[in-house]
Formats: sequence, structure tokens, C-alpha cells
Amino acid sequence: MALLDFICDTLRRFVSFDEGLDVTEYVAEIERHFSIRLAPAEIESTFTLRDMTDLIVRKLQEIGRADLNDDVWPNLRRITSDQFGVDARELNLDVRYVEDLNC
Repeated sequence: MALLDFICDTLRRFVSFDEGLDVTEYVAEIERHFSIRLAPAEIESTFTLRDMTDLIVRKLQEIGRADLNDDVWPNLRRITSDQFGVDARELNLDVRYVEDLNC
């Protein structure tokens, strides 16, 4: 539970989905890394790391880069870890950005 408290505190400092979130850098890094564009409506409908992984895979497929699908989760995990200061080993696909962490 201490890890979840740490993640929640970290997210509270850097991110607030309810306040329009300052996820700009996080999303920008995802877009830069994968060379994709994410629409605000798409971002707002992502609640877990799995949702974001699926969205990125879908975007890569749309632009014919399905060969990168296996690289999505490890890279998203690293980006999330770097952006939120969370140990990547503690992140899994079911981690929710807000709800599970009560942020």
C-alpha cells in the first residue's frame, strides 16, 4: 500500500485529470517516442496503462507501424516511470491513472 500512496502523491504533484491535467509533457513524450498524435478525447478516455497501451497500438496500426506493437508496453512503462518518478518495476497494465490511486 505504501507504493500506491507514493504513486498517488507523485501524481497529485504533477497531474490532475480533474483540473485539465498537466499531462502535457507525458502525452508529448508518448507522441514523440511513438511518432503518433493523440487527440484530447482519446486521452480523456484512457484510465489505465492498458488503455493507453491499446490506444498507442491502435494509432501505430492506423499508420502502418504494427511492427512496433511489441515495443509499446515496455516503452510506455519507461515513459510513465520517468515522467511520474515511479519505479518501472512497480507499474503494470492495470494501474489506473486516477481511480485506483484516488488522485
